[in-house]
Amino acid sequence: EGIENLKSEIIKICSDVPKRYDRGIFRMHIDRVFSKKGHGTVVTGTVNSGKLVLGQIIEILPGYLKSKVRGLQSHSKDVVKVVMGDRAAINLQGTIKSDLSRGSQIADLGYLKSVKQIGVALKLLNSAKNPIVQNQRIRVHLGTQEVIARIALTKGKVLNQGDSVSALLRLENPIIAAYGDKFIIRTFSPVMTIGGGKVIETLIEDRWKDIKCKLEDYFNSNSLEQFIKMVEYEKTKPITLEKLRYRLGVSDDEINKWVNESNDLFWLNHRQNKWLLSSVQWQTILGYVNDFIKDYHNKNPYDSGVQKEQIRQSLQCEEVFLDIILKNMLENSLINKKGELWFDPSFKIVLNQDENLQQEKILKFLDNEGFSSSDVLQLSNNIKIDPEKIRHLIKISEREGKILRLDNKLLFTKANFLKLKTKVRLHFENNLEMTVPEFKELANTTRKYAVPLLEYFDKLKITYRDGNARKLYQ
Repeated sequence: EGIENLKSEIIKICSDVPKRYDRGIFRMHIDRVFSKKGHGTVVTGTVNSGKLVLGQIIEILPGYLKSKVRGLQSHSKDVVKVVMGDRAAINLQGTIKSDLSRGSQIADLGYLKSVKQIGVALKLLNSAKNPIVQNQRIRVHLGTQEVIARIALTKGKVLNQGDSVSALLRLENPIIAAYGDKFIIRTFSPVMTIGGGKVIETLIEDRWKDIKCKLEDYFNSNSLEQFIKMVEYEKTKPITLEKLRYRLGVSDDEINKWVNESNDLFWLNHRQNKWLLSSVQWQTILGYVNDFIKDYHNKNPYDSGVQKEQIRQSLQCEEVFLDIILKNMLENSLINKKGELWFDPSFKIVLNQDENLQQEKILKFLDNEGFSSSDVLQLSNNIKIDPEKIRHLIKISEREGKILRLDNKLLFTKANFLKLKTKVRLHFENNLEMTVPEFKELANTTRKYAVPLLEYFDKLKITYRDGNARKLYQ
């Protein structure tokens, strides 16, 4: 009785059903698993997204097992392809019945993962008998999966009937979930449907305080805004295409559609690496590097610059990504580089009057020494300056190019080296080679200093070693 009315109502409801979203990848929630003699394992379900063809390799989740599609049927008829919305029976090669169960999923490789926490937009039905309270235990039904979870509300401690809120579902067992998945919730006992919602985050790694802010932010944004925020929340560890696939559970084409919808997003490519960033995120990172270098100068006014690794540790990013940042900033004259040091273009080491006089005293003494280098303690005794102060001023002089340090201990002035370089070139005007004794005579020094100096000449490609002698580098 009333069956015709029921049919009419079903048809009416169906005419208002919104269009299904195709993720661009094959995905199917399994509702039944059985073995068929002569065929092996067969699974059934409704194709949730994409298409599947005979011979295709798919992934079985959870478990991340790979299998080949051996046979396909839809409504008891053999087919070569099934698409979104079709009922499908799939014969899987190389699997056994115990590998799968109701709640398992089949999908294209590399798009879905098991998770134990999901961020959601949640609504409690007007018809629910009671409000939801913080940490309440409920049943979650997503696809053909059912799992018990506890609710962590991001705002307040009670969700009243008819209200919506963002929340974190802490699952007692992992499920396969993707951004945008819809689900229903039921009371733990007695079992009654009380509400439902949509998944807005599957990557939950932060502290509760940060998770709460992020989920509230997503909840108050539309889909495109959520996507942009998802990108920006990665901060100095920009999101890769591979991570986006798992984060969203959609194809590369769908990801690029979202990217193209926004004027704020762009792909950054470098060799085999590809990251997605927003313009705001990029400018924030550049500003951070700039501020870090300036702050370093303020704290270390006598250091010529900062090492790349120091910037990387502060930024907490991959080295290859930092290389792109520094290259971009260098090309745009936002920072400068000398050797292995990075510095602000406007930065200069400024010595006070006493330090200038002390530096001149050190340089004059080393100039007079020629190529018989005193060490720091000998310098200190001879010119009556504190050893630590000498080390400090030598370091500055070295970075200014006024002093050369060889073997990390031998000190010579740049002026003396240039004079010696001229003598060496003059020597080769009348000689094809130069022996160590001849070089010692030119430098007016001992073998102890001559050998490191000759090696330095070789390093600069002024000379090269040929047996026991040196020849001029052509």
